[in-house]
Amino acid sequence: MLKSPGAFASPGGLGHEPAFGSYRPGRISNEYSLFFPRGKGGSGNSTCHQEPEYSGQPLQFFNPRVSANHEYFSTSQFSLPALGSFGTARRRFFHGPGLNNWDFALQKVAHVTEGTSVEVRAEFFNVFNHAQFKNPVGDFASSAFGQVTAARDPRIGQLALKFSF
Repeated sequence: MLKSPGAFASPGGLGHEPAFGSYRPGRISNEYSLFFPRGKGGSGNSTCHQEPEYSGQPLQFFNPRVSANHEYFSTSQFSLPALGSFGTARRRFFHGPGLNNWDFALQKVAHVTEGTSVEVRAEFFNVFNHAQFKNPVGDFASSAFGQVTAARDPRIGQLALKFSF
């Protein structure tokens, strides 16, 4: 937070905090998304979820906003392995959707008297309201396999007023 006027200060002396943002390419799809490890189901039970057979063809990725059924990747390259054999799709072999998140805050402290002050603060989270999808469903036995079924919070704003004495 900047306390003195500088590059982020306006001519009226209003001190600003710089915007904070981040872009991450996405988490590696893990047991919560793509292919549960052998011997452990998604709910932690002891049922065995087997990895599917992977054809080796390149995966095609889709934009979940506009794809049919909110698909993130094509599932046609995957099939049920032969009975008694292990599938060839390994765990964690691609990344899930990335994050593009920008948080922004403005703050002004006004001194009323020598011992009192008023602080006004506005904070915005995901200020540009980018859709931030969670990892796709990775349970091959699920009818939603390869689909994005959830997203993180949309834009959120909050205002604060603090009187100090």
